[in-house]
Amino acid sequence: MPLDRRQLLTVLGIASLAGCAPDPTIHGDPAHVAPAEPTQGPAVVELATALAGLQRAIGDEPDPWRGAATAQVEEWGERLRLLEPLEGGDPHFPAPTAGTTEGLAEALTATTTAALRAAESAEGQAMRLLHLSILAGATGLGNTALPPVTDGAAPARFVDVPTSQVLPVTLSHVLALLQGLERGLGLLGRDDPAKEQVATRRGEVRLLRNRITEAIGSNRPLQDAHYELPPIDATTFGPVWAGLELAVLGGLLGLAATQDSWVDPAVSQVSKAQAAGAQLPTWPGWVSGPTG
Repeated sequence: MPLDRRQLLTVLGIASLAGCAPDPTIHGDPAHVAPAEPTQGPAVVELATALAGLQRAIGDEPDPWRGAATAQVEEWGERLRLLEPLEGGDPHFPAPTAGTTEGLAEALTATTTAALRAAESAEGQAMRLLHLSILAGATGLGNTALPPVTDGAAPARFVDVPTSQVLPVTLSHVLALLQGLERGLGLLGRDDPAKEQVATRRGEVRLLRNRITEAIGSNRPLQDAHYELPPIDATTFGPVWAGLELAVLGGLLGLAATQDSWVDPAVSQVSKAQAAGAQLPTWPGWVSGPTG
């Protein structure tokens, strides 16, 4: 999706000279004035503290989920400690002290609440997507049956993209999912317990398709395109379905980075993907590979 194109922003400095009348006041040498020490915003501090509490709560859970979740939360926390979280480097800010939150459920609630606040106060879509990714990932940690996985993706800078450009890309993921579900329904036997689940999900995806096409407006596609999907049979349908759900999650997170009204659908998509058996990556919504 366009939001995953990693493009470095160019910062232009503008210097100006101004004449002034002589001033009898003795001024210090500006060259000796120390620059202000960078600080984290209150919302980021709150999120970093919540992550420290979450990491502590995860330690009480069994493996293999505990190990995978710990690695994920550690990576989130280390990223927030960077002076430039979208560029990498060495930690600049001190590690936070965990709060008094007790229990995994409470720690997850504190983390998702803080991640949403950080996203709301973020400047630029890239930083907003970083925090929304933590929001989605922490939401996924509520399902301890599905440990997160590492896919090599990580946050990076990109140029803000209009919602109008992200909507068609997200729609393509939704239509591909719908096509996959249709094919799966044709493969599942009449008495297969998964058939009802797939049929119900197809109805939900149709509603999501309608919402996105309505948002696109007059430029929406005239008809559903045909999407090249991996080979699907009775044994491969499950993994293919999970992958298609993750693609929709990525698209919705991209939309949420451009417009607040898509945050709730993106968060809701987490449980939909997990219901299909999908394991969330460390950074949902981000992709690895060359920039575009």
